[in-house]
Amino acid sequence: MNPRTSLKYPALLLKADGWVEPRAVKPGPFQPSVVVLARARCLFERMNPPAGVKGAAAVAAARLHADSGAPYQRAGALITQKDGVFGIWWWDAQWVGEKLGGAGLDPNSAILPEPLARQTGEGWRIVKATTGYEAQLWKDGFLLADHW
Repeated sequence: MNPRTSLKYPALLLKADGWVEPRAVKPGPFQPSVVVLARARCLFERMNPPAGVKGAAAVAAARLHADSGAPYQRAGALITQKDGVFGIWWWDAQWVGEKLGGAGLDPNSAILPEPLARQTGEGWRIVKATTGYEAQLWKDGFLLADHW
């Protein structure tokens, strides 16, 4: 659906090869549009804060790690949290911005890593992504590990 794609769809998939395609999802009445980023273009890390670090200090530690530990020169990041454990997703924001801009979309659109656009699970599972398979470990609806 390149090079000119409108955001009339509630969700778009930015595939690993840079092409953008609409996703058939029904958002809520006030839910903004979102770009789902192919799993092959995301990196995941679980972070447990140091012992004794809780609450706002733990959130600050996760944000600091997301900013300082990013594996890209210009990285995008999304942090998830449950019961004091954090999941950090990174992607190459420069590549994403270039591909979205080339498709006529806002290069600063909200990004959601592909695994977070699926239903949660419980325990270990193998999931088919747009460009391969990933092994996931879920506990109480929270993604603890994701290996591409």
